[in-house]
Amino acid sequence: MSNHGAYLIVLTWFDYHSLVHTCGVEEKKILHIPYGISIPKSSKDFKSIEILSKYKDTDFVLLSIISNHPNEDCKRLILNLKSIISKIPNLYLLIIVQESLTINSNLSQAVKNVQVEDKVTWTNKSMSTNELNALYKRANAYISVLDKTILTFVTLLNAMSYGLPIISTPNIFSHEILTDDKSLIVSFDDDKIITESIITFLTNQTRMKMFSKNGRESVKNWTWDNIAKQYTILFNNSLKHRLTDDPYKTEMYWNNTGTMSFDGQNVFLSLANDKAKPGIYTIYSDSFLQLNGKFNSKYEIEFIGLKTLNQYIILHRHEGIDEFNFNKENFTCLIQIDYIKQRIFFASGNINLEILRSNNEIKIYFSKINKFTNAFGLIGSTIGFRKENTNTSKWFIPGPDIFSHSCEGQRLSISGMEHNAFILPENILQCSEEKSRKIHLVMDGRFFERSGFASVNRKMFLSLITYKNLLISMKPIVRTAHPHETAFETLLVYSFFLRQDAYIEKYQKSISKQLLFSKNKTVIFRNTWPPNLNDVSEGEILVHQQPWELHAIPIDWLRCFQNKTDELWAPSEYGKSSYIANGIDKNKIHVFPHGVFTEKFNLTLLSFPLNTKKTFKFLSIGGEVSRKGFDVLLQAYNARFSSKDDVTLIIHSIYGDSSEDVLRKFKKKPLSPEVIILHHQMTDMDMIRLYKSVDVYVASYRGEGFGISTLEAMAAGLPPIVTKYGPALDFCPDECAYYIDAKVTECFRNPCGKMSVFGSKTAIQPIWAEPNIQSLSQNMYQAYTNRTELKRKSQTCRKHAEYYTWDKVADKIFKRLSQITH
Repeated sequence: MSNHGAYLIVLTWFDYHSLVHTCGVEEKKILHIPYGISIPKSSKDFKSIEILSKYKDTDFVLLSIISNHPNEDCKRLILNLKSIISKIPNLYLLIIVQESLTINSNLSQAVKNVQVEDKVTWTNKSMSTNELNALYKRANAYISVLDKTILTFVTLLNAMSYGLPIISTPNIFSHEILTDDKSLIVSFDDDKIITESIITFLTNQTRMKMFSKNGRESVKNWTWDNIAKQYTILFNNSLKHRLTDDPYKTEMYWNNTGTMSFDGQNVFLSLANDKAKPGIYTIYSDSFLQLNGKFNSKYEIEFIGLKTLNQYIILHRHEGIDEFNFNKENFTCLIQIDYIKQRIFFASGNINLEILRSNNEIKIYFSKINKFTNAFGLIGSTIGFRKENTNTSKWFIPGPDIFSHSCEGQRLSISGMEHNAFILPENILQCSEEKSRKIHLVMDGRFFERSGFASVNRKMFLSLITYKNLLISMKPIVRTAHPHETAFETLLVYSFFLRQDAYIEKYQKSISKQLLFSKNKTVIFRNTWPPNLNDVSEGEILVHQQPWELHAIPIDWLRCFQNKTDELWAPSEYGKSSYIANGIDKNKIHVFPHGVFTEKFNLTLLSFPLNTKKTFKFLSIGGEVSRKGFDVLLQAYNARFSSKDDVTLIIHSIYGDSSEDVLRKFKKKPLSPEVIILHHQMTDMDMIRLYKSVDVYVASYRGEGFGISTLEAMAAGLPPIVTKYGPALDFCPDECAYYIDAKVTECFRNPCGKMSVFGSKTAIQPIWAEPNIQSLSQNMYQAYTNRTELKRKSQTCRKHAEYYTWDKVADKIFKRLSQITH
């Protein structure tokens, strides 16, 4: 509505501030013009009607006009009525139930239970204006016990216009109208307070007269004549003058501070008792922030997903913090992340909160909360929703996505409509089909697995998604993430995929029509293992990216790359030369290197825990396969070092052959040097911690497609000892790297065969390079002994890695996409 209209007119100041702070609507577009009322004549004379005939002149009539919705406060009043009547014997309660054909059975039962049938009268009969006039004039006081979110101010204003002293439950409208000694506002949470407050108020004639006078005087602002003048000013020019002052200017924040411990108590109330299912729940959201949490079967929080307009942060109770920022200059809010203390601090105009991870527990501290955000409260606590008056099945909607609006958090059903308070704008990261977007890119491959191909696809997607002229969508081979997946990038990309799918499902016909008449071609981008050799539809541009390590290409691939693809992208000049050697047209081949998010490597992090007392550390990452040169590395290391040296070799490997046989031979040497092998999966942040906890990186490969771990090591300031062959020659300058001499040889070891690779026939014999063991050994020893040179190389590596950020790679890719679609 705010996008399609010049102004939004709201009836209350609460709505005014909620649109600004919860929904992010510009303040200049919102106008406060309430409903109006007609001021009655001052005479108390009235024409008696049937419902009033039972009252004597000396009886005290307490009037209430309510809607027939479940109302716990009204029932609470009935339950305490006997105690009130014991002090005010002539008190009668008259209830008008509007907009209903049947009387609330709960109310009826409550009256019978406390045996006050003779003191309570109610009707659901439709009342004329004259009859309502008679009710207001006969009543001695008015009590408002409507639900906290039902629009109450018209009935309140009417009662005030008749000079009735008011008793009201605290709600967003009574706070707005009944200020400055105009009424008694009493919480209905405590029976004793209810009883004592009402008795004290109704027995104090002086106070009631003062409230009567003040209320009648204040409602003159709300006359229909004044309302009409407001619209006249609006239609003629613009509305600047306000009928009433903003009562919230100095009361924008709740005074309370709270801690969320997620133990089934406090903010989450009786979550465990309500038997809410394990899943993802929205904890807080406004126009700057959405905060979601995932609960396990023990009602412990597993991790937090914090999402701002451009920044996404995750905090896992076992794995720590990770984040991604799409806009490095986003100043709409302040976020401070302390990776050492495992602390996140968030501050915006609406809220201050601190999230801490300690002893595998997560706690959230709220130090400031704008009362207009999260209109329905922080999972029930902010404005006092209680379990009794809200269907908790509407509160907790488990979702599959820690960042998405599919986890809709707290929902309430009011007046037959469902309300959702969580409305974080998508800003530039939309899944919407925009006419301004000129290029449609479909990324076809793996995204949610823990593999090199999936990792590259995720990083490319996250780097390209912010380009305004690029509409990018995913076509995953596997469409679901593992239920227990905790990898940050996977969860983040999965979030975008779910939103994309939801959008397509909703607007399928519209999208199909737009694509049918669109002049722009769609680019299909494939990067997967094994390669997808299928055809694409007519008019689509097929770009295939394929890293390759063994020079010879399977013949089936060649046919596809040469005849079906419009372009073949390689991550290195080595890859390009291999494709040319296999007979592919060189004009079809383009080189786009992989990249690295260098800003993450500049963070101050805790050291990775390594079970060693050695101070100098080599690191090698890769599978225990022949191509990675795992055997060469151990031989060279064993030849130069012993257990007496202050050195250890750390190998991280999650695939390949068992290392036990190789290590058995390795350990036959007396005083063999220390080796630590890490076989478990790690988060991206733990991998960075590992890089930053060692001194040198070793990549003694025989064949490599790109070597992204080598580039990541350089970003961490680790000089690489790397085979002088293949893609490393593209991005490892001499002043940074220690090069291992290598001899190019034909490959006959697994996965190669005679004129074959991976069991597929090739047009030429596969080749790779055999690293020289003595050269590798010398380089390792030189790095270990010459720390001055090592430090110099470290600084050079860190600076050189800045040329290979994913942002720079994305720029080159976007320029090429622009060229091939025009």
